Amino acid sequence: MTKGRHVTRKSKDDPTYSAQWSGVTHAPIARGLHCSICGKHVHKESDSYYCPYCDDYVRTMENK
Repeated sequence: MTKGRHVTRKSKDDPTYSAQWSGVTHAPIARGLHCSICGKHVHKESDSYYCPYCDDYVRTMENK
């Protein structure tokens, strides 16, 4: 795995999966926030939050 690439749960059969880009981010981790879908860490990209595991922009929840 190269730097910036994360494990993703998205299937290669998913039409939105990209072998080149799925799970890739170099944006900083949004400390204190997690993905509201899977609960894993998210990255702050502009005004959005990207979950590399879900391979999508998601809503977030605070750490408890």
